[in-house]
Amino acid sequence: MKIEVHGHAVPVTDELRAKIDKRFAKIAKQVAESTTLRLDLREKDASHGPMEYVVEAAIHLKGTDLRATDHSREVEHAVHLVSDELAKQVKRHQEKRRDHRAVRKATGRVSGGTATA
Repeated sequence: MKIEVHGHAVPVTDELRAKIDKRFAKIAKQVAESTTLRLDLREKDASHGPMEYVVEAAIHLKGTDLRATDHSREVEHAVHLVSDELAKQVKRHQEKRRDHRAVRKATGRVSGGTATA
């Protein structure tokens, strides 16, 4: 899985990039090698409270887009929250696809037409 990290007014250091790669390794094992994950890091307007970082993640999987957004006072913590949410979504998506294939196989439906006996 390729990970694109875009920092909007947030420096993306080598240390942060290494933490991101390590954190999303679990998801990388579950998706295809050609899948791209995009992370956008930005600062939230701090006019009414303490400054927070917002992390938005988007991943495209076989006909669907999965997105997650979280915010925290620390950018690493926001990345952790987003990775957890995205991992749940990827798992749920794979279970739906697996269940759908099982139903199609049980009913005899095959892509490109119906099965004949």
